[in-house]
Amino acid sequence: MSKFRTIYLIPMLLLYFFPGERRSDRITHPTMLRPATVLTDRQKAEVQYLRSQLDGLIAEASARQYVPATSLFIYANGEVLYSKSIGASYQTPFWIASTTKPITSLAIHRLAHLGKLNLDMPAIDYLPGHRIDKKPGDRFITIRSLLNQTSGIPYEGRSPNINIGPREKPLWIPTPLYPADCHYEYSNANYYILARVIEEITGKSYDQAMKQLVFEPLHMDHSTTSGHVPGASNITSSGEDLTRFAAAVLDSVNNTNNDFLDPDTARELMQIPEYLPVASPRETLFYYGPGWWFFRQGSGTLAMYHTGIWNGVYSEVAIFPEHDGYMVTLSNPGMMRSDAVNSFRSRIASLGRALVSAATASPVRLESLQPSPPGRDRLAQYAGRYTDASGRTVVDIRAQGDRLLQKKYAAYTSLTPHTINEFFGSDRWNKDQFVFADGQLIGYSDIAGFYSRK
Repeated sequence: MSKFRTIYLIPMLLLYFFPGERRSDRITHPTMLRPATVLTDRQKAEVQYLRSQLDGLIAEASARQYVPATSLFIYANGEVLYSKSIGASYQTPFWIASTTKPITSLAIHRLAHLGKLNLDMPAIDYLPGHRIDKKPGDRFITIRSLLNQTSGIPYEGRSPNINIGPREKPLWIPTPLYPADCHYEYSNANYYILARVIEEITGKSYDQAMKQLVFEPLHMDHSTTSGHVPGASNITSSGEDLTRFAAAVLDSVNNTNNDFLDPDTARELMQIPEYLPVASPRETLFYYGPGWWFFRQGSGTLAMYHTGIWNGVYSEVAIFPEHDGYMVTLSNPGMMRSDAVNSFRSRIASLGRALVSAATASPVRLESLQPSPPGRDRLAQYAGRYTDASGRTVVDIRAQGDRLLQKKYAAYTSLTPHTINEFFGSDRWNKDQFVFADGQLIGYSDIAGFYSRK
């Protein structure tokens, strides 16, 4: 039997033996930063309405069997806002797929907290006997580059020479597609390399190191690792354990638990990658930081989250530092790309965020967060000529109304905005990005490489 089938069957067997709705009385809650908000009757009614909507959504998905089991926990404003588990208990382990990444990130930051590594040192310094190539003149790939997915290493399958084989073999990463720290691309390889760094520093296997650094200190008693990509998608955990994890991260970033992460290291979790522009108060940055997706409006952090999605699993941990809140979702959809499952995922996330907003009387509606389209001033900033390192390839960018036009070869093509610095060209997989350093525009990158601003 394949490892994937084994991991998929574990929650199915446990659901068979532990059916029905269960609630946990063993959740560890974070330290409150402020007194609980006193809600008006109208706000209380909105909170109750959102709870009923979540009840109906989860019950329908379970009854119709497109999501047989769901465990959902939402905390904010000093209280449990929502707690329900249908078809599973809070101790039922689920494979969490890519939600592994923020847990690996926390282990890396724990090593930084303990003085075992420096986030800005080249990753290869911690990997003796291994090999990470780069072009002459390019920056070294640092630990931070890997955390932020800005190493330039593409998603596996787009670069078949990447070796992410057994840990007994030396690691070899060929020259990345992009120079380090100038282009974001989601890649499991980044977090596989981080898992190897953890192993080299601790002298333990990834599984043993995660127990020592994260699982045991946080009493994540139902969490283990599996045979999927280590560091990127190989953790199995429960709703209760992920709630402990979320509470610990929330306490750390709000500087109320300095034993687990010191304040300086905790701030690193919230660090904006240097390739991003400085957002104006009216702009919302949407980006990948150290193991988390972030929505950040102006200088304020609104939300950090990560999801794990595959056939048989949907997991999400979302943290709202300004609202003293978090949300943990675990479920087992049969097919990850069905319309019913996509609607379920979208609605449970938006209703959960709406509940946090309503319970904290927040002026910012978390459920409506969207990346800001670039305004005309921002588009005008991007206009200009860019050249590659050889000087032979020139990219001309023009602003035309509310869009950009790009010409690299014979004709101009339209660039469709995704965020304030990311644009879709003709390839919907790869996003062209404008690159900043110290708040200043320095270049432009696409699938073919990096171009400096002339």
